[in-house]
Amino acid sequence: MSHAATDLTRVKPPAATSHSRRRADIQGLRAIAVVLVVLNHVFLWPSGGFLGVDVFYVISGFLITGLLLREVEQSGSISFRGFYARRIRRILPAAVIVLVVTVMVAALLWFPLRSLQTVIDAFWSLVFMSNWHFEAAGSDYFATDARSPLLHYWSLAVEEQFYAVWPLVILAVVLVAHRIGVKRLRIAIGVTVALLTLASLAWAGWRAGSGLDGGYFDSVARAWELLAGAAIAVIGTSRLRERARRAISLAGLALVAVSALLIHETWGVPFPWVIPAVLGVALVIWADAPASPRGILGNPISQWLGDVSYSLYLWHFPVIVFATSVLGNSVWVQLGSLAAMLALAACSFRWIEQPFQRGPLLRRASKLRNARPIVPRDLAVGAVAVVAVALLTVVTVRGPGGLHDSSSIANRFPGDSRQVAAETVAQREADLTHAVTNDVWPDSLSNPSAWRQSLAVDGGDCMNDVSRAPGVWCGDPAEADVIVVGDSVAMSWLSAVRAALTDDGADVAGIGFAGCQLAMGLEYSHPAFGSEFPRTCATVQRELIAEIAAHEPDTLVLIGHPAALQRLDLPLSEASVKWQAAYETMLREFSGISRVVVLESNPWDRDFPECLVRTDSPDGCITQLDEWHLAKADAERAATQTASNSVYVQTRDWFCADRGCPSVVDDTVVTTDGLHLSAPGSATVDHLLDEALARAGVGNPAVP
Repeated sequence: MSHAATDLTRVKPPAATSHSRRRADIQGLRAIAVVLVVLNHVFLWPSGGFLGVDVFYVISGFLITGLLLREVEQSGSISFRGFYARRIRRILPAAVIVLVVTVMVAALLWFPLRSLQTVIDAFWSLVFMSNWHFEAAGSDYFATDARSPLLHYWSLAVEEQFYAVWPLVILAVVLVAHRIGVKRLRIAIGVTVALLTLASLAWAGWRAGSGLDGGYFDSVARAWELLAGAAIAVIGTSRLRERARRAISLAGLALVAVSALLIHETWGVPFPWVIPAVLGVALVIWADAPASPRGILGNPISQWLGDVSYSLYLWHFPVIVFATSVLGNSVWVQLGSLAAMLALAACSFRWIEQPFQRGPLLRRASKLRNARPIVPRDLAVGAVAVVAVALLTVVTVRGPGGLHDSSSIANRFPGDSRQVAAETVAQREADLTHAVTNDVWPDSLSNPSAWRQSLAVDGGDCMNDVSRAPGVWCGDPAEADVIVVGDSVAMSWLSAVRAALTDDGADVAGIGFAGCQLAMGLEYSHPAFGSEFPRTCATVQRELIAEIAAHEPDTLVLIGHPAALQRLDLPLSEASVKWQAAYETMLREFSGISRVVVLESNPWDRDFPECLVRTDSPDGCITQLDEWHLAKADAERAATQTASNSVYVQTRDWFCADRGCPSVVDDTVVTTDGLHLSAPGSATVDHLLDEALARAGVGNPAVP
């Protein structure tokens, strides 16, 4: 092993790849990256501003791989302790401070439902697994939709997961190259980079075609971007004439700019539409053109922004989320947010980043060492890092829901979460009227026990993805008297239907497919599920309708998303006509069922739970029935009038008073996310649903 170290130290890196000098163009690229991200998050412009993260990845891959190559060429090995010590000094201090401050501010501003969620997000951010955490939360259709102030930490997680593995890969290549007698170490590493890049691109392409988020948070689907920078570190920077290098650099900047202006987040991200921007950044780095003090990259403002780019990235999103949560989203709030995040970034860079970079903490371990043999300890430290990443990834993606959902933490607090159902429509109307006129939050909302069992969990067990048809049922459909079917909204109603009919001895079964409401013959899109969703959902609908018709339950209950008409991508009037026709066709398929009940959905509060702010009033959590909700209700009501066995049940009076539809009624949070009924919210309408179903010829009315 010592012989390997001696051989490798003879390999001299190309002079152009030395990173000991400060490259002003890279600092300028950092400035462009953070400005793109901040502008996109504050002003929603440019549409492709999120590509700033990809710019950071290429820069990082270039710099860190160059450092690792120099260490290998100088010492014949890689000190994993030294490498991770440098990463800790660079990444952790500012990241931890921002996490602590964010959790504290969230506790001051928000009620437990959201502040506890921030604690969970902070934990996963601290262990650099937030990308998988947010992907898991996003794939849970009942998860809260409010933006986490720590959502941006996903990109740090991707980067650190890559660097938990990358040094070990390089060291493995060193060992194999020596064992088989390869003299040109950089060629061996270059081939490895190329193969891994192709593998990552292939995975990213598969994720892009698989629906859902297209692999946006996926570390493997993002690895090729860091490897693009690594490739430049391996091959070395350009040795062309200065004029040619300047031209190449400008061409690269143009690719980044055009991509940022044209690309939209709904396109294929990270594959394939991130590729031009990544190539552009790689060209700028490879060109290594001098950055003029009066140019885009070399001017003093760009250089300063490059210096504080890490701190600015960390602070910008909490500032935006907290400011808009309390003050709204006016131009003045946006400008004030910019000023606040710049001030915090400057302070963080001056008093957190620089002291830790220059201080004694872990400095001895982080120094590059002279030539020495590769020892088992090196491999052991690297292996531990890889195993830790693998285990945390599995726990994050496949672990218990309590690691992602704030309601599970709230369930640990003592308290009585039972709710008293409204006995009559008149009582419910009085509760709603009080809710829309009350200007003070109920005291109970400050108690974590008020959020216990916040999710209507009965429906969660039979919530399916359309790509995994035929799906899992709650209950046995072959034995059921009543079947509840639809999308995730329908499954959040399953508890209420069961509670309403259990006393009558009815056996209730249910099944739902995320985003896929029954509407015969219609293909409609869903922004969260990719391009294949319309076709797959239509197939699921046909199969499910045939299955239900074959079971012939006594009663079928249908319900779905109140804004489903919008997903037809048609004008309101045309969408309404098509929806009614689809429902009429579907109801004819159910002619053998004694009673088909179509329930009006509860209203959708698009601002919930972001509206739950201690410093605001409950008015912010009052929504209105929009035209899409009303048009869908009218279309379904008209369709039921064409089928003698069908009836439409209007539920809006259970959720809305004259002034609107409150999200908190009689100390009860009606929904988990503004759309799906919470368990307590479901319990408050049990009696009303029982009465309505009895009038529709289903079951017997409850006796107070």
